[in-house]
Parts: sequence; C-alpha cells; structure tokens
Amino acid sequence: GGAGGGGGREGVVPGYGKAILSVRFDPVTEGGFEEEVTVRLGEPLNRDVVMSVRGIGGPVPIHLDGRDVVDFRTVALGCSYRDALVVHNRGSSAAKCVVKVPHELRGFVEVIPDMIFCQAKSSAVFSVKVTPTAETAARCARHINPETGAIEAPMRVLVPGGQTVPADFTLKALLTTSDLTFDPPKLDFGNVFLGEKCVIRLKVTNRSLLMQQYGFVGLPKTVEVKPSPYGEILSNETIELEVSYCPPHVTIADFQLTLKSLLGGRVFSVPCKARGVAPTLQLSANLLTLP
Repeated sequence: GGAGGGGGREGVVPGYGKAILSVRFDPVTEGGFEEEVTVRLGEPLNRDVVMSVRGIGGPVPIHLDGRDVVDFRTVALGCSYRDALVVHNRGSSAAKCVVKVPHELRGFVEVIPDMIFCQAKSSAVFSVKVTPTAETAARCARHINPETGAIEAPMRVLVPGGQTVPADFTLKALLTTSDLTFDPPKLDFGNVFLGEKCVIRLKVTNRSLLMQQYGFVGLPKTVEVKPSPYGEILSNETIELEVSYCPPHVTIADFQLTLKSLLGGRVFSVPCKARGVAPTLQLSANLLTLP
C-alpha cells in the first residue's frame, strides 16, 4: 500500500489560476513511507516537477497483539476443540468486531459469539471451536498444505463501519482418525472343556496420530484380559493382549467384547463365540477308599 492520486490523471491549470491534486495515503503496514510523484507540465513549460510524498503508517486500533495463527495442532474426527482469540482495542472508542466463517469451513469451525464490542483501551474474546468430520478434508481441500497435510485457512476479524484494515489470522489444524483396529477381528474360542481356559492373542492397533487411552467395559465373568483391561496405545502402535475364556458350564456362548476409547468416546466391539463342553474323560467318583 502507499500513496496514489487515482492512477495518472490529466488536467489543465488555468492562467493565473491553480489546480488541486488529491493524494490518498492507504498504509497497510506500520512505519514510514516515502515516494516521489512526478507532475509533467505541458506547453509552454515542457518540464517535469517532482514532488516527494511522505507519510507514517500508524498502528490500527483493533489488533490481535501479534498473534497471526490459531493452531489447533492435531485434531481427531468427531472430537471438539476450543481456543480463545483475544481482540485488543488501542483506540479511544468502542469498536464492533465480527469474525465471519468462510463457507467451506462451516460445520467445521464455529466462532462464539459471532460479534462482540471491544471497549476502548480494553480487550474482548472470541471462542473458536473446531469439530472435524469425515467431510471436512474434502470441503477444505483448497486450504490443505500439501507439505504438512494440515488445513491452513485464512480468516479475519472485521470492524464494520470503522477500521478498514482487518485483523488477519490463519486457522490451522491437522486432521486424524480415532480408529482402532483388531487382529483377528473376531474371536472364536472353539470347544473349551469345563474347568479349562482357552487363550487367544488379540492385537490392537491405533490408527490415529494421537495417543489413545482405552478400557474394556462390561467384561463377562467368564472372560479375562491380560496384562490389563485398561491401558494406552501410542500413535500407530500395536499392542498384544491375551483374552481368555473359561466356561462355567456346558453352553454355547455368543457375546461381544466392548472397548471404549477416551479419544472422542469411541466404542468398539469385538464379536466372540465359544462352546463349553464336558470333558471326554470323566471319573465316576473323585474319592477312592482302599480296603
């Protein structure tokens, strides 16, 4: 930005008269500014007159105190995250401030409230909330940084009817899933004799870029998970658990193991089946009395 007179205008200076030139100064950065403006005089003078235009761009009243990025870092689909955007007013009068969410970010980004009044020599706060969904990446495709894969969407704080220069900032977020996968996806304990225990090794993999804490809830009394039904899995880590089943009586069991993750409250189910059978060899008595 700088100074301009409308872009190369022409005019006539009457004899013994004068002409007024209007020079507009629209600074976009703080600090000093200087530029030379040439006025070309035609017949009969045929010469140029060079004038120096100087100005100082002062700080705008509404600003973000140097903050230009609202970075949510890594966010999981289906989860909600919040951050505070503090608006400062160095002016001498209150200002109305508005943050408009671009169309492609709606449903993913919410600003509460959508309008505030920032009092003179004071500050006010917008709450920025993001809730990514499965459609977010496709809708925000043009804002995705190809190098990092993160969404980097330009946003701004507008001052209607007052400050013409908005307070710009960038909203950043890296989307990730909260999926857990299981190998094998189903547990078949087969025939298990009464009084015995069948053990199957279950691998659980965290597909997220975030660590997940988990727990098996509502385990049947006939099932045991070792080393513990509770734990945590790092990003892209696979852990191995031992799931054992011990039938209480002759039965056909068909049940599910329920695992709950604290990342978004996701619930996963692992179908299981087993058959409790009587031993093929039985004794008529468990006490022998010798004569």
